[in-house]
Amino acid sequence: MKKRNTEEGKSIYLLKVTVSDWYGGIRGRPYRTLAIPGEFTLYELAESILDAFEFDFDHGFGFYNNIEDWTTSDVRYESSTSVLAALQDSRDASKTNVDEAFDKPKTKLLFLYDYGEEWHFVVQHTETKASDVDTEYPEIVKSYAKAPSQYYDDDEEKEKKEVKRITNSNGRYIQTTLKF
Repeated sequence: MKKRNTEEGKSIYLLKVTVSDWYGGIRGRPYRTLAIPGEFTLYELAESILDAFEFDFDHGFGFYNNIEDWTTSDVRYESSTSVLAALQDSRDASKTNVDEAFDKPKTKLLFLYDYGEEWHFVVQHTETKASDVDTEYPEIVKSYAKAPSQYYDDDEEKEKKEVKRITNSNGRYIQTTLKF
């Protein structure tokens, strides 16, 4: 994403973005703290997150208020290319600003990227500050641990894996990994 200057005194949102498991677990997982203007759209935030983790921006995505089960979220912001946006009551991520979605400190949303692979990231609003004159945004303020590889790499993944989602008797999703 192209960085740009923001007018002095504009609101900058510090967002901690952590790779999570399917249930929102984040302990010990890679994260990036991003400084991003409140006037940026969620589409621009998604692009910034993917840049920070060195992912390609070539799949649909959404932001959801239910971290553990995004399908039951009552607040959802989705990419306009997403089939789900047309089928469900959701807002367009390209028309919603960061300051609208993260209007309260400590607001958390699940950023779901690539509905096939289901990359989960927990995005938490940690602080709002005034912009600096000489800083271009978005900016990675802090980085913890190596980002995961978006696609299987022969050197990193010797075995192919197929992940199946199975629902238990309580309706919660459980993950089963089959190796072949």
